[in-house]
Amino acid sequence: IVYDQYDLWELFPDGSGKPRRLTNGGAEEIRHRYVSMTAPGGGGRGGRGGGGGGTEWIDLDKPVYLSLEGRWTKKTGYARLENGKVERLVFLDKGVRSLEKAKNADTYVYQVSAWDATPNYFAAAADFKNPQAVSDTNAFASQYAWGRSELVDYKNSKGDRLQGALYYPANYEKGKQYPMIVQIYEIESNQLHNWTSPSERVTYNPAVWSQKGYFVLRPDITFRPRDPGISALDCVTSAVKKVLESGMVDAKKVGLVGHSWGGYETTFILTQSNLFAAGVAGGPLTNLTSSYGEIYWNSGGPETNHAEVGQERMEVPLYEDPQAYMRNSAVYFADKLKAPLLLSVGDKDGASDWHQDIELYNSARRAGKTCVMLVYEGENHAVAQKANQLDYHRRINAWFDHYLKGEPAQDWIEHGVTVLDRERELKRNEKGTSTTPPPEN
Repeated sequence: IVYDQYDLWELFPDGSGKPRRLTNGGAEEIRHRYVSMTAPGGGGRGGRGGGGGGTEWIDLDKPVYLSLEGRWTKKTGYARLENGKVERLVFLDKGVRSLEKAKNADTYVYQVSAWDATPNYFAAAADFKNPQAVSDTNAFASQYAWGRSELVDYKNSKGDRLQGALYYPANYEKGKQYPMIVQIYEIESNQLHNWTSPSERVTYNPAVWSQKGYFVLRPDITFRPRDPGISALDCVTSAVKKVLESGMVDAKKVGLVGHSWGGYETTFILTQSNLFAAGVAGGPLTNLTSSYGEIYWNSGGPETNHAEVGQERMEVPLYEDPQAYMRNSAVYFADKLKAPLLLSVGDKDGASDWHQDIELYNSARRAGKTCVMLVYEGENHAVAQKANQLDYHRRINAWFDHYLKGEPAQDWIEHGVTVLDRERELKRNEKGTSTTPPPEN
């Protein structure tokens, strides 16, 4: 049994029969995937990726359970394949995942969540009729204001159909304009139903931003060969312009944030577009030419793979098309940086060499641009130490609050931080107290 984009097919390696399609997901663009009932976790990868583990024999004479995911609706759920027919058991405009079967009974549990509803388990018989809630997680959340999520449909300049997940501010008031933070990577619209717990240790936390009165947009990005930065610029700006048409967002108060590959996209976009009032980039590549000859130290392999056939999608070596590498690198446009940029790096980053950030930082400062760089000692590609997680999270919020809300700039934004002050901050973080100094008398 193999997959195509939406369906399962039965193949006969010995040539004894023609390939047979087992499902009909393509008709409605609903992705069907096999769910193992023997592997721990049942749904495997949140119910989207199949059974996991090694080879598993599938008996089509018995009921086979499948996960469902609508490409454009983002509905998710489960179906049962039996006697050649597919029956949908549960299919909701929510996040449905983690299907498991009881060990000694024909009873099943699955998880349901949404952006504004914490994950809870439901139990049902094999036909999934009359499911019963068997958990009530975070019941206290109903006492707090919360945002909601919705899909945004848009097209890039090439006419590609794209989507984004848009999260509303808590206590949203119709007719009022809000600032917005745009969080990017690659395909992000599938985060529409993902519950996110507000936490200061999750450095890029859309739930926190929503609670602080921001819209949050997570748009999809598709890429054209040899133009990763230009592709991201096209898709992201198209998404932002689409949201701005609603009138809910103040066009002068839009921020951009991304980490790793999203950080690369952020730095490049900010040198090309004036749509954004501020940006934050964590662990980004900034120069595709110099990174081409580097090592991905976390694995020990050369970066040529990442450049030619990985996320960069450059297809050819640097020496065959240097102009493509240059026109998609932020460092070559440092003098065109449109908005204040906050860079974050770990000095032990084994994924994106932190010297990439130094290149952009020094070039941007030389060009007279507003650019601040945070360096976290001993950290790899993402901050893992509690004190650093708290510190980075709070600085991101202070950065956006200043540039998108007009709140007073904290001293580090305008004057930097001395070594001694930095040590005091880390000690306060370890105790769980704020890095913001007390007000002066």
